[in-house]
Amino acid sequence: MTGNHLTGLDTAFLCLDGPSSPMNLGAVATFSPRQPVHPTRLVALLAERAERIPRLRQRVRHTWFPPGRSHWTEDPHFDVSRHVFAHR
Repeated sequence: MTGNHLTGLDTAFLCLDGPSSPMNLGAVATFSPRQPVHPTRLVALLAERAERIPRLRQRVRHTWFPPGRSHWTEDPHFDVSRHVFAHR
């Protein structure tokens, strides 16, 4: 990736994304700690670390010029609790 602009591949995936062909990613992590850990503590730790990664607090913004070009921009409404949570 060059600067804050999306690559051609990123743009292609963005254009292909839709209700019938979602191009999003998800992850499931299974933990087996040696000692019991409350899920709330684990979520708080993951959320704290995720907030330290600038790209995770950004969203894609489309530009008029040049046509078809998009770039990453800070999301002023970013809420980590919408992205990191525990399912029990």
